Amino acid sequence: MSELSFDAPVWRHGKALRKGYTTGSCATAAAKVAALMVLRQHLIHQVSIVTPSGVTLCLNVESPHIEGQQAIAAIRKDGGDDVDATHGMLIFARVTLKRQR
Repeated sequence: MSELSFDAPVWRHGKALRKGYTTGSCATAAAKVAALMVLRQHLIHQVSIVTPSGVTLCLNVESPHIEGQQAIAAIRKDGGDDVDATHGMLIFARVTLKRQR
């Protein structure tokens, strides 16, 4: 899969618009980093994911926390210049390791 440029603007009606990312991308990144933190037992402050369209996002992690077999992390939603109701919200994920029976 080729890596597409996230930094290049989208042109709409002759105006350059700054790209953002979806709530789903935020949830994916938060879940990924929470899983990595609980497995590695150390805080992570940046995470990358590849979106279904092939764009690689490098996102800052907010509120990383590990407590025993559980980790919590958040990614702040950035809607770019096409904001929606979730723009600026923290999207959290919690991962807990459980013993197999």
